[in-house]
Amino acid sequence: FQQPLPSDRRAEAATPYDGTGNPIPGGPHTYPEEAPAGLWTTPSDLGRFALELQKAVAGESNRILSQAMARQMLTPGMGNWGLGVGTGGGKEHPYFTHGGVDAGFVSDLVAYDRGDGAVVMTNSNRGGQLGEQILRTIAYEYEWPDFQPARRTLAKVDPKIFDQYVGAYQLAPNFILAVRRDGDRFFAQATGQRAIEIFPESDHEFFAKELDIQITFVTDSQGRTTELVLHQHGDHHAPRVEGAAAALAPREHKEIHIDPKIFDAYVGSYQLGPNFTLTVTRHGDRFFTQATGQPIIEIFPESDHEFF
Repeated sequence: FQQPLPSDRRAEAATPYDGTGNPIPGGPHTYPEEAPAGLWTTPSDLGRFALELQKAVAGESNRILSQAMARQMLTPGMGNWGLGVGTGGGKEHPYFTHGGVDAGFVSDLVAYDRGDGAVVMTNSNRGGQLGEQILRTIAYEYEWPDFQPARRTLAKVDPKIFDQYVGAYQLAPNFILAVRRDGDRFFAQATGQRAIEIFPESDHEFFAKELDIQITFVTDSQGRTTELVLHQHGDHHAPRVEGAAAALAPREHKEIHIDPKIFDAYVGSYQLGPNFTLTVTRHGDRFFTQATGQPIIEIFPESDHEFF
């Protein structure tokens, strides 16, 4: 918990990188909140912590915690949180987990109460995507009951079938999921988010490859689409909407080519609110934004002053 890290130990620390592969200016950030953001550790040390907690739960060690306290620590509470760790899994295979995110660092720990575990630490703002893939691979190779990648079969359907699903679906007030077809390809786009391609698993069930979501379209007795069900952390029903509600649907964007030098005039920091800043950067011919505490995202021009 040494903040900032002493100069004689800096060579031991990984260099943090942003989402474009550039080092975080100034190196690792110094955070005033030492408990959630001030711990320096290694995957091996986190693994030893998990192993010791597993032993304590099993009554095989009380070097750090008694068995009673360890069991209390891993008892699910509000939001499936235990004491300091998240909990999950089934009755036969419960697990505990904890993630960590600082500027340029993304980490995750997962361990079963009575078995395997893994620690993945990355030094990039985009490391979470890599870490997730590594965790899924471990789960697959070691046949874990959780975290394995879903296996889906791509179905062959007439693209014209999708025309009946094209439209706007209301997931919540001011939050619309727009569905469109582009030739033989199908896309879904939620308010404030980029479009993602979806693929048919049947003539009414679709899935995304880049995100763990599935969509089921529901029709009435006349074959008219009345709603969709978004399967992501539960089932979310979204009725089809027209008129004013449909006008809230995100519109389709078309990327155009502009002289990258035009973007230089936009590079800088913009204050969205107290302690909340949007930073705009250019790296070669690519443009990026990053809000305080959030990952960097690439943006694309649809005019010389409008980006998406």
